[in-house]
Amino acid sequence: MLAAGRGTRLPSGLPKVLTPVAGRPMICYLLDTLEGFFQPSDITVVVGHRADEVRAALGDRYRYVYQAEQLGTGHALAVCRPFLGPRAEVLVIGGDTPLVRAETLRRLLDLHAEREPDISLVTCAGGNPAGMGRVIRDAMGRVRRVVEEREATPDELRVAEWNAGIYALHLESLWEGLGSLPRARNGEYYLTDLVGWAVGQGLRVESLTVFDPDEVQGINTPADLLRAEASVFRRVRAELMGAGVQLAGAESIWVEPSVLVEPGTLLLPLTYLGGRTRVGAGCRIGPRAVLIDCEVGAGSIIRDVTLEGCHLDPASRIPPDPGGPGGPPAGILPL
Repeated sequence: MLAAGRGTRLPSGLPKVLTPVAGRPMICYLLDTLEGFFQPSDITVVVGHRADEVRAALGDRYRYVYQAEQLGTGHALAVCRPFLGPRAEVLVIGGDTPLVRAETLRRLLDLHAEREPDISLVTCAGGNPAGMGRVIRDAMGRVRRVVEEREATPDELRVAEWNAGIYALHLESLWEGLGSLPRARNGEYYLTDLVGWAVGQGLRVESLTVFDPDEVQGINTPADLLRAEASVFRRVRAELMGAGVQLAGAESIWVEPSVLVEPGTLLLPLTYLGGRTRVGAGCRIGPRAVLIDCEVGAGSIIRDVTLEGCHLDPASRIPPDPGGPGGPPAGILPL
């Protein structure tokens, strides 16, 4: 996993890959997905800018390789050679691509295993390709090279298919190419140039095309971050409804992926549930409710309130039922 970049276009005050997406560092989504395929000790994280902070946040379950100079994605993979060995088969992905689905990675790995090319890469044929490397194919539809936008000609910029930055690589045949990548005008070595080198050497390149740009779009700007968060919340809403949670005015309900909501609960508009919040069955939450790190007992009715770090007994009413005793709502205990 490539996680060494500075993220200069994403001024979050954090290392780029630790920038939260819907309440969680972006890299953690991807690590969870990868752990469905690999043991944590088999996952190599390339760190560079503010490396100590990234390592401290992720813990010691992974292997880390330090990229002292951030000289691009090609250089990031090249510095891993002493740790990967000469014959490694690797999946390479950027830590700023949190929304890639496990089924997409499975399809890529299956393609790579079945056809045994030297390079298998994911491309996208949807969305706006601005800022992305364009995938150049020949008349037979075969991938010939990938050209970064800043290096592309006007004709190449009109190509709609773009590189998702996800690769399965047979490194035994590619180390030579990694060591001879050209230096781009900005001083970086692009992993994308390895595709053209491989084709020129007569090596085999295969591709897997996806059509959902949100799934494979890297997060490089505040606008990218907004789109990614919206995608996360849409996915969570779909999962909740599929699990028997009712959402009224779903587009105005936001639930972080870390939250658990039991079936039979109704969420109403302008509700935000975050952190370690747990909501029991048969509750009604909202409208205008914000719950962070709360435990809500079954059958509770919560509206017009912001709570953080609270435990609510079953059948709690917040605010209290009209006509009930005054004072603070019963049943609220600090966690």
